[in-house]
Amino acid sequence: MPIAFVLVDAAGKAVRIADPSGGTTDAAGDFDRFVGGFDAELPVLGRLDVYDDTALPRGQLDALLREVDHLNQLDLKDVERRGLERLVALIEQCRKDPTTTLWCFGD
Repeated sequence: MPIAFVLVDAAGKAVRIADPSGGTTDAAGDFDRFVGGFDAELPVLGRLDVYDDTALPRGQLDALLREVDHLNQLDLKDVERRGLERLVALIEQCRKDPTTTLWCFGD
């Protein structure tokens, strides 16, 4: 099972949002190679435990957006780029709605 980022509401249910690629989504993924591994250039993504579930503190959302911006400068596969676009959409919605939490669900 791949790693997935999911926006969760106060009741613990996944929140559906508009998918930048069309339709709706309640998860972002497809960029597993950047999660875990303690990459110094990716302090948020690099410290996530790929085998555990982690709620991301709101204070890390801006840093996570900077990491996505950094990754978007790299040579990415199309599927990775779409996954990162979904992650940005989830982060932006989480920043707007204080009743939600962004979770990383490990493998």
